[in-house]
Amino acid sequence: MAIKIVSLATFNTRDAEGLKDAFLNEVAMSKRLAKTSRHIIEMYDFDFHSNGLTFIVMELGQQDLETALRARPLSAPERKLAWRQLVSIAVALHDNQIVSQL
Repeated sequence: MAIKIVSLATFNTRDAEGLKDAFLNEVAMSKRLAKTSRHIIEMYDFDFHSNGLTFIVMELGQQDLETALRARPLSAPERKLAWRQLVSIAVALHDNQIVSQL
């Protein structure tokens, strides 16, 4: 499991508040998207600490697509499955007005 620690303490107050608001928007969007497609990584919880640290608890993905493609060529059924998953994600993004055209 990889843990990434990001501190908002190095930002001025206005920038930190903007980042916090943007992060809360991303969390809400992630939770909404996870309900529409099982191929979107789910975010379970998050927390802001007074020292400027933000913690995120999210689903650990199996492997990213680039690594899988570099490891070996995909068979025809695997390519078909990958395309179905990518289209499922694209439709979820479109349905939630995150992308406007497909």
